[in-house]
Amino acid sequence: MISQEFKDRIKNFNKPLFYNSTGNKEAYKLFVRHLSFAPNMGLARKEGNFIVPKKTLYLVDFESEEIIEIKDKIELVELKYL
Repeated sequence: MISQEFKDRIKNFNKPLFYNSTGNKEAYKLFVRHLSFAPNMGLARKEGNFIVPKKTLYLVDFESEEIIEIKDKIELVELKYL
């Protein structure tokens, strides 16, 4: 369970947020998109199993309650369930 403070931070963040796991119900509830959606938004391109950002992407780490800036390519975890 994530803290209310972190939920509020996510809700008030002014840039698109992404997560990179097989699925996350909290992300779905907070409108955080899976990283695989970044190319559809024109923010990155997909190269094999990697996402290459065109701009800085913001990745939510729900376990450590952090928002991480991603500027370099990152291996994509395939979405399997919500």
